[in-house]
Amino acid sequence: MTVLLNRKPFTAPYTKTFMDVPVGEPLLYVDSRGRVGLALNERSFSALNKITPPATIFIPKNAALLGGK
Repeated sequence: MTVLLNRKPFTAPYTKTFMDVPVGEPLLYVDSRGRVGLALNERSFSALNKITPPATIFIPKNAALLGGK
């Protein structure tokens, strides 16, 4: 799934747990408070991508809005 994080596109699979992706891989998930998050399994997503939380995540209804299929 491709989302915009602070207007920059990121692609990551939507998963229920961190165990669904290999170590170091990105994922899109819903945390225990019901908020959407982008993360790297066992790594720091914000440090790697130089993002200071909180950040705005835009999830389009239609992938075509981001140039996807």
